[in-house]
Amino acid sequence: MEDKRVSILKNAVCPQHIPTYDGSDQSTHPSVLSFDAPWHGYLYWMAMTPYPYNNDGLEDPSILVSNDAQTWIVPEGLTNPLTPAPKPGHNCDVELVYNKECDELWLYYVEADDIVQSWVKLMRSADGVHWTKPEIVLHDPVQKYSILSPCIQRMQDGSWRMWYVDTGNTGYQNQDNKVRTRTSEDGLHWSAEETCEDLAQPGYQLWHLTIWRDPADDMLHAIYPAYPNGTNCDYCKLFYAVKETSQPWKVFPNPLMEQGKDGSWDDFCLYRTAFLLDREADVLRVWYGGKKKSDSSWGIGYTEGQYSQICAALER
Repeated sequence: MEDKRVSILKNAVCPQHIPTYDGSDQSTHPSVLSFDAPWHGYLYWMAMTPYPYNNDGLEDPSILVSNDAQTWIVPEGLTNPLTPAPKPGHNCDVELVYNKECDELWLYYVEADDIVQSWVKLMRSADGVHWTKPEIVLHDPVQKYSILSPCIQRMQDGSWRMWYVDTGNTGYQNQDNKVRTRTSEDGLHWSAEETCEDLAQPGYQLWHLTIWRDPADDMLHAIYPAYPNGTNCDYCKLFYAVKETSQPWKVFPNPLMEQGKDGSWDDFCLYRTAFLLDREADVLRVWYGGKKKSDSSWGIGYTEGQYSQICAALER
């Protein structure tokens, strides 16, 4: 049967080579920062987690660097992972933020005990190589998967904003996922959560979210995997949404990216992204996690497209 899936944003032909501490070179959940001038020697810094064949016991925060966004290496002096797996439970869902006030990288990640509770923890570094011990910034004592994929942006007024997906205690097959948001003045102490009722994909369940703020106009852009109602996260496609200041989120019914063709490296699940949008150059650059159906292997692919053409295609 002919495969009629067509992606607005083209799938990567193959994943990038992303070295992992376990030697599998299978990774997912990228978070990428780009600097105008090299920060401690590198233009690009990536946080990610190994995830070989769905093994969440190895899903520990790791750091890589690059000067061309293609060749990724471990910075000299650093040994991944930044922190080992907890017992019981697992780590996951890294988010890398540059704090310009103190010239530091801040890495947030989730720890779940897989029994009853979860935490968002923070590690900080002044050079990308030496990291502080994890400190707790959020804790849910009664739900283990209520704070998934936290994404954090600094707003125009200097405040911090966090979004994440709440799946309660169900996780990857939950059918009532909600996007929650919190604010902070320092990135350490966070407000009570609110629900983003307008950030929802009709007919789908949002999974791991990425949000980026355009510093030029404070507009928010989101790319997120979502799975059809009645299924689970293995069936995620990628969607796009945008939010102008003081306006609700605008979501689009058409996927930004479909799964790859049968037999390709990303033919099953499309996962959390990292993206950079250059409005002046009209280019959207995306790293995304992908899973192969036949063996449950994972990788991070890179793709890019003309942003104006992507928006036009989404409106059709």
